[in-house]
Amino acid sequence: SAVAFTKQAILHPIDTIKVRIQQAKEDPSKPQWTRQELFKSLYKGFLVPVTFHTPAGGLFFAAKDAVKSELKPKIGNAMSTVVAIFIAQFPYWIVRQPSEIIKVRSQVEKAVEGGRMAAIRQELSELDIRKPDRLKGLFLGYWSNIAYAFPADATKFVTYDVLKPYFPKKDPLISAALGSIASAVAQIATTPLDVGRNRIMSSSKDGSTAYKDDIVGACRKILAEEGVSGLFLGITPRIGRAIVSGAIQFATYEIVKK
Repeated sequence: SAVAFTKQAILHPIDTIKVRIQQAKEDPSKPQWTRQELFKSLYKGFLVPVTFHTPAGGLFFAAKDAVKSELKPKIGNAMSTVVAIFIAQFPYWIVRQPSEIIKVRSQVEKAVEGGRMAAIRQELSELDIRKPDRLKGLFLGYWSNIAYAFPADATKFVTYDVLKPYFPKKDPLISAALGSIASAVAQIATTPLDVGRNRIMSSSKDGSTAYKDDIVGACRKILAEEGVSGLFLGITPRIGRAIVSGAIQFATYEIVKK
């Protein structure tokens, strides 16, 4: 939980820039965002996710560590890590998904009448599942998020576990450096999946969109319409975010484990 909160507070502005860059252009001849718009209100969509991410993060690590400790003697370190990460994704995204879609839609919304407080009230109102089809809408992108997060997390944790034995000294700075490397590798490799999932989640609320909850279909559409470069939109902030995120996550994780 400490890892999730720390990461969210520090990295949300970078995430906002990344999500905005990844959006499809309404007019191919013009930038989707001006420089001023791109860097404006970088904490939009922060309140709801930070409330959900902390318990979701705690649940993820609790499930992952429990499954890994059970399976490691039977199938080895690398395979137990992969299986544990896969199993942990399902409860993690059940908790996180509603806040994730609210976050993405808030980040790409250019203006809300009434200012910041109106924007926050609008985000909170999205959690009112009494409205028709609201619950279904909040889970648009659930499977796509798992399809993205599993290979990203598996690559990150396996890379970290491979590097860790070469640096046996238990030092938070070493953990931070290894975490940065592992996270950067994972984020570069999974950028197309990240673009696809964010296109899906930023789709229209009524479901009338070309991006359904099909990450493979979304990536194919992006490739056909925008080329390979479209699948790697936002890679620069993703790398920057990964370096900071990995350092915070693994240094904090090792400290908390003690």
